[in-house]
Amino acid sequence: LYDKEDKIDNTKRQNEIKKDLKKYLKDATYNYFICIKNNIPIGYIFSCIADAYIGEGYINEVYVNPTNRNKGIGTKLIKKALAWLKQNNCTTIYLTVNKKIKTQYFLTKILASVFTRIVTLQ
Repeated sequence: LYDKEDKIDNTKRQNEIKKDLKKYLKDATYNYFICIKNNIPIGYIFSCIADAYIGEGYINEVYVNPTNRNKGIGTKLIKKALAWLKQNNCTTIYLTVNKKIKTQYFLTKILASVFTRIVTLQ
């Protein structure tokens, strides 16, 4: 699903997502939120409860189709995922960002408004 600028094969990625969805939708500790416009998925976010006992959660993947970016969709998806994680008692939430992907700035900007501490790994 990533665009060519992000240098990830669309067909291969779509197949990976379908495979992941089938697996993860059966498990209550995983959650996908999908944004659909005119019956076409234009964005999604994947989050999971990593350790319910100590309250750790992850946002593993965020994507918005390039033609629909800068419209607040990514922000809404992140807020939905964060609300779900908090509802499931996650007090520590991690996000992995690929430094090569152009949306890193967006993620850092939106997360800075939500998180009290962001650690960037080199």
